[in-house]
Amino acid sequence: MAYRSVFGTRLDPGTRRRYRALLAEDGRLGLLGRMLAEPAHAEHVVSEMTFDPGIPDEAFVGAAYRQLLDREADPEGLATSLEALAGGSARSDIVRRIVGSDEYRRQALHRYFPLVDLRAIRPERYTDLDRGDLEPLVLFRAEEPGDFDWIESAILEGGYYDKPGVWGFSINPDKRLMAELVNSLAPTRVLELGCASGPVLQCLHEQGVEVAGIEISRAAIDAAFPDIRDRIHQVNATDFELPASFDVIFGLDIFEHLNPNRLNSCLKRIEAHLERGGLVFANIPAFGHDPVFGEVFPIYVDDWLADGEQGVHYRTLHCDRLGYPMNGHLIWARTDWWVRQFEAVGLSRQPGIEAALHARYDADLQMTPARRSFYVFGKDVPPPDGARLEAAIATNPPDDQSTRSSPGGVD
Repeated sequence: MAYRSVFGTRLDPGTRRRYRALLAEDGRLGLLGRMLAEPAHAEHVVSEMTFDPGIPDEAFVGAAYRQLLDREADPEGLATSLEALAGGSARSDIVRRIVGSDEYRRQALHRYFPLVDLRAIRPERYTDLDRGDLEPLVLFRAEEPGDFDWIESAILEGGYYDKPGVWGFSINPDKRLMAELVNSLAPTRVLELGCASGPVLQCLHEQGVEVAGIEISRAAIDAAFPDIRDRIHQVNATDFELPASFDVIFGLDIFEHLNPNRLNSCLKRIEAHLERGGLVFANIPAFGHDPVFGEVFPIYVDDWLADGEQGVHYRTLHCDRLGYPMNGHLIWARTDWWVRQFEAVGLSRQPGIEAALHARYDADLQMTPARRSFYVFGKDVPPPDGARLEAAIATNPPDDQSTRSSPGGVD
């Protein structure tokens, strides 16, 4: 049934055998993602779409975006499409380009393999917070630690992270900037937690840094850059065991995706794999005022105030309309709570290094302000070493600004 929907034809015996083998490896969601990425699917979409040949190019592009992506064409996408059409590309080529995007595949997976409505399963845990003229906030209230286990299982079993478009797989200005920022910590061997397809690792690899990554999504690893694909380990961030140690370990928008019941396990694994004198760079959406980076994420749910005063992570999660925590975030917490979690395993905050990084890079982070919410922790870093690194960060000129002049994605 899925094959007929995706390709518009019947499944022949040879293809059936091939897909059965892939099904055992990838699961239903992964297999469907493979189908949607095949050129034959794009040709099926082209054959099924009908547009009045007399409409202007701009109207055609707008209609294609609405039909395929369920939204209006963004200015950049519209301009690129019109430029291609003016240069001789066929309208079918525009459709193929859209169908080949991660955004399209995400939309298509929602149609062919919709996420389960979690609110219908456990309605007693969800409430709608009225905001007057604004759309109500959907809130999930965890009454006990097991509630986090349940919602984590729903995220993983439902294939939330395998949906194309959940992560940005391409190298863009944001990824280049993050690679430069990590490289400013002077690493020789780095490990990235939750590296997706490895765009930041690829940039570091090109700069001569020895790299490794861990990633839970098979689809992300399959989409990884060829140079580094075999250096990415499919393993959960809470129980990884690698043969090497690293002088820099970093996570960009990964720690908040972990089950709070198992965050400590992840941090212990980090500490165990970090060399003495090594550093951890952690970009985390932390709420409230921080003494180094100020306030990036304001507190906007009243329940969070009480949890913060009690010194615990937030037990009320902001969710989407189906009940999934926004962007898959399972940990929502105040900045001081996050710092205590790292320090509890022997990783001490390095505010001087952080301040040097902010002084050098904050101007570049204006387009992606969420990136300003980051920490640097160290494992037994001698004060003279920290001071030398601070000075090096302050004196080394940043890379060419033109390579990162536009914003990138932050989940």
